[in-house]
Amino acid sequence: RRKAIQRNLDAPPEPKLPDGPPEDDPATPLALAAVRAGDDKKAQGISALRVGHLTSATSYFVTMQGSSRAQIDAIVKSVESEMSERFGRVGSRQGKAGSGWVCLDFDEVVVHVFAQAE
Repeated sequence: RRKAIQRNLDAPPEPKLPDGPPEDDPATPLALAAVRAGDDKKAQGISALRVGHLTSATSYFVTMQGSSRAQIDAIVKSVESEMSERFGRVGSRQGKAGSGWVCLDFDEVVVHVFAQAE
């Protein structure tokens, strides 16, 4: 019995795949809006990862980088404004531009804005 349990523990897990194409995910327009808002403020290293099939916490993680406190603040304000105007969403904000990291949680989309590594 112990060997059977050990074999199951050692077996690689089955990969989890998203349910359908990104176009069918209702959170995709929110993620794209966050990406565009960051791009409008010249954010670097922008990526949007679809993670809804891996966690129930959110559907997308969007990450981007700013080169200064002022730019991070501008990116954050742009994302917040875009989400509010287009979708009526107000996100929960954690962190401050001065600390080099801000997280905006819009439930289906979580946006992380980091300072560039020096």
